[in-house]
Amino acid sequence: MIPIRRALTVLLIVAAPAVLLPIGWMLAPAEALWDSLLHIPYRVDSHFAEYSGDGTVTNRHTLTSFMSDGKEIALSHTFPADWLRTAIRTGFDELGIIVFRGIAEPVARLQGEVALASDLEEHGCVVGGSDVVANETLLGYDTVLIEWNSRDERVRTWRAPRLGCFPLRVTIEARRGDRSQLRFERTAVRVRQHY
Repeated sequence: MIPIRRALTVLLIVAAPAVLLPIGWMLAPAEALWDSLLHIPYRVDSHFAEYSGDGTVTNRHTLTSFMSDGKEIALSHTFPADWLRTAIRTGFDELGIIVFRGIAEPVARLQGEVALASDLEEHGCVVGGSDVVANETLLGYDTVLIEWNSRDERVRTWRAPRLGCFPLRVTIEARRGDRSQLRFERTAVRVRQHY
């Protein structure tokens, strides 16, 4: 006989997508209302790709997110080849944003906690150990191209100060001798400003 806890866990895992996905679909048309109620200033849609050693794409997904107090907040994930993963992740993303924006942030402000964003923005979107190598415009936003280098990899991040230092593009290259190979890429494809 299956223990009750295990049966309830399986039921929750199976039932969660069936409940959360329709809720997400119903709430999608009300995006502007939710953004206003939860004070979401903008949404950025980004495509992610991970590459294998031979350069083929091993994983793709899309993320919609924004920056709040120096932290990136996920609004939704889409995994094109996996509807179940998309449904589960979207449900958790929606629950997370309601808890974070509706409960945790207001409590932190009432307790007088200082925003983390101010530190990042005060330093021009640059964090310790990195170098600004260029200024570029992506999707109409000025960005600061920041680069971290190690013996094994190079990480490049294009951060937009007007969007709270949001990373509009990120690349990670593996280094082997004098060659480098792209291993990960994040590219923002759309920014939707709300106010």
